Formats: sequence, structure tokens, C-alpha cells
Amino acid sequence: MGLLGQSLRNLSSIEYNYPSIFGHFGNTDSAKKVNIDTSLTVSAFYAGINTLANSIGILPHVVQTSTDNERTPQKNHPAYQLLLNRPNNYMSAFTFKHLMTITMLLRGDSFAYITRDDNGNAISINYLDWENVTVIDYQGKLFYNYKGQVLNQDDVLHFKGFSFDGKTSKSVLQFAADSLGKTLNAQQYSSDALNDSGLSYGVIETEKTMKAETKEALADAFEKRLAKKSKHRSPVLDEGMNYKRITLTPDETKFIETYANGIEDIARWLNMPRHKLHIEGEGGYNALVQMEQDYLQSAVLPLTTKFKEELDFKLFSNREKNQGYNVFQDHKKLLQVDPKSRAQYYKDLFYLSSITPNEIRKLEELNPYDDGNEFFQLSNLLTKEQMAKTLTDE
Repeated sequence: MGLLGQSLRNLSSIEYNYPSIFGHFGNTDSAKKVNIDTSLTVSAFYAGINTLANSIGILPHVVQTSTDNERTPQKNHPAYQLLLNRPNNYMSAFTFKHLMTITMLLRGDSFAYITRDDNGNAISINYLDWENVTVIDYQGKLFYNYKGQVLNQDDVLHFKGFSFDGKTSKSVLQFAADSLGKTLNAQQYSSDALNDSGLSYGVIETEKTMKAETKEALADAFEKRLAKKSKHRSPVLDEGMNYKRITLTPDETKFIETYANGIEDIARWLNMPRHKLHIEGEGGYNALVQMEQDYLQSAVLPLTTKFKEELDFKLFSNREKNQGYNVFQDHKKLLQVDPKSRAQYYKDLFYLSSITPNEIRKLEELNPYDDGNEFFQLSNLLTKEQMAKTLTDE
């Protein structure tokens, strides 16, 4: 980089600053409790983030060439094994994609550095720690300062979340902090109630007039008795005194229960159906199949599209792009949990002569059989020309 690198390091005024990993996201008291660690203690939020990352992780990414009529895997391309098996010495392909997705969702941006050989071919893709990356906009081009080293944008995979400028992004936590903070408050309230064995606040009522020091002594004795770690901690009140428990109203209790779950809000923030957060009782089989397809369409495809576009743009040279090189994502992998729909899908393609038996068996990871490469045609389906010829022959 030379002089350019030095210039970039001096341009602190155009660096994008991110919120601290342990800092809070928001201004309300509830939001100030939210950071990456505390947010993941909410089970529904953890399940949602992990489910999305798993979906991206299991999705095969295959280097291929595409023409108008054919799609051909390119197993000899240097990036083929990186994407399909192992992008670097530390991670499998699943672990890498899982990590990149989690970082993008929780921090807004995720970064990876492409190491290239002398010919410009990618030989490894290495995750960059988010907290050590500074994004720099210099003369209409992005650069990345990583631990003092300036990296060119062509060599950095940058997966962006919700962005207002296309340069850096915001984490979902920055928008959902208040909602998650209320859920954390509800969890803390439940924990406190359990620690107190269900005992709540209350007052001691009496018709007698008591001096201030007598009230204080009575209160201290009452609290000490209830604070004992014993099953049998029943205080005895003097004659004429009654203990009145202060309880929540039904509406307040309902409020606490709603935010103790927090599922509805979390599902909306992550744009995914509730059943993906492992909530029971949401429709039958057909409804779940439809929701699974909706999950793929609404939650997964936007993320995988970001991955594909960034990989296509930075893994291949201009010459390769002109030759049709791109990354293929097999989304059918995410629908294999539904054998009924999958079988119907294969059946429809088979009867349309769009797929051979061996191609179906390959998708199902089964060995081919003899004559399984032939296309079959229904005997009662004829073109207009075939029908006219048949009538003529008769």
C-alpha cells in the first residue's frame, strides 16, 4: 500500500465507529441492559439466531459455470474446495458460514480476508475479528484497517446486515434492544421471585399508634425472620397486627408473562415463523410445511443472496465472470426435512421429462442404476404435431 496505506491510517475522520461489543444499544433503562452476551440469555432470541446461522451453514456453496442451457460444477477451480469443505486451517465450511452469519446478525457486519496466490486465485478465506476492523471510505472505495494493516476491498468479504449507506450496517440488537431489555427484566423478576420462594412485598397493618423506633424494630425483626434460609420461617405478629400482601394486578401479571416469553417480538425482529423458535402448537403438518417455505423465502433467502453476491463479486476475476463463473447455493437442502413435498417435486419434474431417475437418486445421495439416465415420457401426452400424425397414420 505504501503512501496510500499511510494516508488511510491518518484519515480517522472518515472511519466508521461501531458500538462496543460490551456496550449497550439504546437509551431506555431496559435497553441499557442489552448487549451481545445478555441478549443470548433469552432462549427464543438464541434459538432464532442459531437457527438462521445453521440454515446458512448447511447450505452447500458450489463453484460452477452457468450458460443459457447448462450448469456445470467446476471442481478444479481453487475456490471450489474452500467453499464446499474448508475455507481455512481453523474451520470447516459449516463453521465458517455459521460464524459469519452470527457475526452479521449480532454485530451488523462480518468480515473475512481472501488470501490469494501469485495468480490471484483464492487459497484461503480467513475470518476477521469484528472488533479489530475499521471500515474506511476513501475516494469512493472501501478499505479495511485490521490491526493496523490496510486491506483492499477486493480482498475482504464484507457481509452487511441492515444498512443505511451500503458501507456499514447496524445490528438487530440496536433496534430490538428495548424489547429484549423488557424480556431480560421479566426474566430477572421471575428469578428474584424464585429466590424469595414466591414471597412478595407487603405491609403490616395495625389500628394502634406506634412510635417510629417501634415500627423500625418490628420491620427489622419481620425481615430477618423471612430472610432465613429455612422452610419454616413464619413470623409471629402481635395481637391486632395483620400482614397484607402487595400483589400485581391481573393486567400487570399478564404484562410480565408476555415479556417473559418475548417470542412474538423476537420472531418479528428476525423475520421468522414462531415454530422455528421451537414453540409448540402452531398448526398441523400442512401449515408447518407452508411456514417452512415462508421461512426459507422471508428469512433465509435474503441472507443467502447477500452471501452469493459478495462471493460472486470477489472470488472470481473479470475473465471468469465473463465465462459464467458463479456460486451456486442448493436451497433444496433446507427443504429435505419435508419428504412428502420433496417426493411430489421430483414426481412433477419426472413426468415433465425435466429430470432423470438417476438425477433424482443423486439428489437423494443414492447410487445410480442402469438405464437410469434416460428421460421418460408419458405415453398419453402428445404434441399437436404428433397427434396430427397419429390421426393421419390411422
